[in-house]
Amino acid sequence: MDFTSIKCNEHSGQFSCLFCKKCDSLVCPTCVSKVHKKHANDLIEINEAYEMKIDKIDLLKKGQNQLENGKASMTTKKDQLSRLKTTENSKHMKVRQDIFSHQKTLKTIIDNYFEQLGRELDRTSKSVLQHTEHHLSLIVGSIQDVENKNGELKNYISITDASKFFQNIRKLEKSIAVPTVQTPNTYDSIPKFIPGEIMQSDVGVYYKVMPNNQRSDVLIRLLIKPFKLIYQ
Repeated sequence: MDFTSIKCNEHSGQFSCLFCKKCDSLVCPTCVSKVHKKHANDLIEINEAYEMKIDKIDLLKKGQNQLENGKASMTTKKDQLSRLKTTENSKHMKVRQDIFSHQKTLKTIIDNYFEQLGRELDRTSKSVLQHTEHHLSLIVGSIQDVENKNGELKNYISITDASKFFQNIRKLEKSIAVPTVQTPNTYDSIPKFIPGEIMQSDVGVYYKVMPNNQRSDVLIRLLIKPFKLIYQ
């Protein structure tokens, strides 16, 4: 490389002959005589300055390579994160759909179960009331019979005609017999409803999927605890 024909930027017609380390610039004879007189210890040959700059250029090139490598690494990471973002958005939509789909399923199960409870209650209530009404009807009928016989007894007791008295004495004896109705001592009762408890774990839980596709937490059952009918 020719260092003898480098024109001076400060003085027209002059060529640079040295390099001033203090000012980090090329200088011509006029520059030296006017500005760089006191920089004698900092003036070096241009080729020497070139070697110094070359070393710095090598360092800059290494730094440039590092920047490029860093950029490539960050670009790769950026692409990975972009794909991850897309994947997570898709997962979010899928999980959300799963949640509300399961909500509808559970709602249907719960609604059907409550309808079943209602039908069972209606059947039990009908049976209990029919059984009770049957015996109530028997008791009411027996009471009516007693009242009727009591009236007959009053009539028989008030008879003053001896002939009629002896003619009706057998009826009088039969009227004294009190009719009995066989009824149970206890009756079935309509059941009392005890609400069941629904925990979060009965509806569902989240679990993290590890890189090896293993679950970090076991997915708990997605069933509703049955409600209880307690008879009292």
